[in-house]
Amino acid sequence: MKNRKLLLIGLLLVFVLSACGGGDDKAPVSMSTYKSDAVSIKYPKDWKDSSLEMFGMTIGIFSPKELGQEALTGLEDPFALLGDDPLVLLLVVPQETAADMGINLDDMTEGAVPEDENVTIIRQGDITVSGAKGKEIVGKGPMEELGGKTIGLHVVAALKDDGAALMFVGMSPEKDLDKNLDIFQYMVESIDLK
Repeated sequence: MKNRKLLLIGLLLVFVLSACGGGDDKAPVSMSTYKSDAVSIKYPKDWKDSSLEMFGMTIGIFSPKELGQEALTGLEDPFALLGDDPLVLLLVVPQETAADMGINLDDMTEGAVPEDENVTIIRQGDITVSGAKGKEIVGKGPMEELGGKTIGLHVVAALKDDGAALMFVGMSPEKDLDKNLDIFQYMVESIDLK
């Protein structure tokens, strides 16, 4: 009887700890989960998430600052959204749209991180995201587009076997750059494509 009570208390403790989010020791910070019909991803609990559905595509935006719909609809220049806070853009393109656009991995990652002697490529190569084949490039250095400000970029493109595509772009200002690159890496590893 005593062993049974201990087992029940142990199970209850495990349940409570996992419900409180204490079960993920790998997370660099406390995380929340964003879910849509197309994807789920973990992001820092103290960040805001915004999303936009456009032409069947899901666009998720994650940042410590609140971004209104006006900012989301003007995404021609994602760098314009980057201020003093990190920013993550997550785009999921359904199969039909990806096929119409002729999306391929090389085109999605080409030029993502400027080729410049002052830019350090930290990591690049093939990657798997939620079972989908992909490419990744991570770099940091001064970006001409931002007046020479140093930033970090983590870019991932992936294609599912059915042709649906995913694009992840994490951008960090120089402040807390290495910490933010760790957060971006964790976010990529948490992606679950539906």
